[in-house]
This record gives sequence, C-alpha cells and structure tokens, in this order.
Amino acid sequence: MDLLPIIIGVIVVLAVCYFLFVTVMKKKTPKKITHSTIDIEQLVKALGGKENIVSSSHSPSKLSVILNDNGKADIESIKALGASGIVENKDSLALIFGKASEAIDQDLKSYIG
Repeated sequence: MDLLPIIIGVIVVLAVCYFLFVTVMKKKTPKKITHSTIDIEQLVKALGGKENIVSSSHSPSKLSVILNDNGKADIESIKALGASGIVENKDSLALIFGKASEAIDQDLKSYIG
C-alpha cells in the first residue's frame, strides 16, 4: 500500500502539467489573421492615397469607401485589382469584390491606420 500515495502524486503532477500546457498553448495560439487577395497598397493608391480615404465599410459582397475627392480615384486601376463592378456616388465608391470584401476592408483599415 506504499505505492498508492506515489501513484496519486504522479497523477496530480501530470494533471497540473497538462493544465499548464493547455493554458500556455491557448495564449500562444495566434488569432486568425485574414489577408485579402489584392495588393492593399495599390488599392490605396488607386483610391487617391491615404489622405483621400475618410472611412470604409463592407457588406457580404462589396466594399464601400468614403472619399474626400472621388475625382482622385482611378477606376481602371481598381478594376484591374479585381473589382467586378464599381458604383460611384457623390462622395463614395462601392467596390464589388465578392466574398473577399470583408478581408479587403480589414486590411485596408489596418493599412490606413
């Protein structure tokens, strides 16, 4: 019966080690990072530069960008980056990028700060 305390001690030590390992691994697991499929720097240039972009938002299929001056946007360059359509409004553009719109919006916001 002298073995029973040793076995219980080993089980407790293994349980503590497992708990610590799982806790450390959860902290080190990186969050999901989504990267868009287009060159964000080129998109910003095509939109007239960082200073021309007021804000952006997205829906499931489009990226909406409010600009200071729509005249600075290069529509052909935006289409060349993969936009299947562009709707111009008074002070904004709706860029149709399909399912990639959310990732592009996140990357755009990260790029322009």
